[in-house]
Amino acid sequence: MRYWLLLLLALAARPGIADDQCAVPAEIAGEVRPLSRVQAAIVQRQPLTILALGGASTGGTAAGAPELAYPARLQAFLGQRFPNAPIEVINAGRARETTRLMVERLQGLLIAHRPQLVIWETGTADAVRRVDPGEFEQALQAGITLARARSADVILMDFQYGRGASALIDFEPYIERLEWAATMKEVALFRRHDMMRFWSDSGLLDLTERQGDKQRKMAAVLYDCIARRLDDVVGRAVK
Repeated sequence: MRYWLLLLLALAARPGIADDQCAVPAEIAGEVRPLSRVQAAIVQRQPLTILALGGASTGGTAAGAPELAYPARLQAFLGQRFPNAPIEVINAGRARETTRLMVERLQGLLIAHRPQLVIWETGTADAVRRVDPGEFEQALQAGITLARARSADVILMDFQYGRGASALIDFEPYIERLEWAATMKEVALFRRHDMMRFWSDSGLLDLTERQGDKQRKMAAVLYDCIARRLDDVVGRAVK
């Protein structure tokens, strides 16, 4: 009930879709968590490197081109927001990897790129393969600890939303573990699942499109929206 009330109030408050196709209510946008390493780089006008770790949706496969994936779009938006700091967003998306496998390659990525921020999208492969939720959470916490040991801030990103997938796969235990890991480790949780559900239910994005070019165009718009909201998260965290 609360979700639908939130949806109706948000739609009533907006003058129209053209105002901001990617807007979400404040409760979905999430609370601000400090990003101290990011802030230091921005304030000192030092190069800022962001590592986008994740699966196929990070790689941008559905949109058909790497430059349309959310990491490339995020780099563009952050470059506009912080024009005095050189910013690079490295796309480390790889399809069908469990969280444990991501952690195994994270060490090398941290050494190679020395990011100040890791945006970690994970959990889908774990849910599909029915990895034990406790094991999933242990891998999450290990990855966060590893990133922090290499002086990187962390933003966790939860699952994509889709009515079909949700009917076949029980994501709830993994979403709960993501939320718990974010709370325990005091890192930001980017609520992509709730955002996509809001955009779908409000009619702003048709996430049911399955036809060739139309599907790729929809995916490109979705990735652009994700990047805009991540840009907002970073912007709110850096004063």
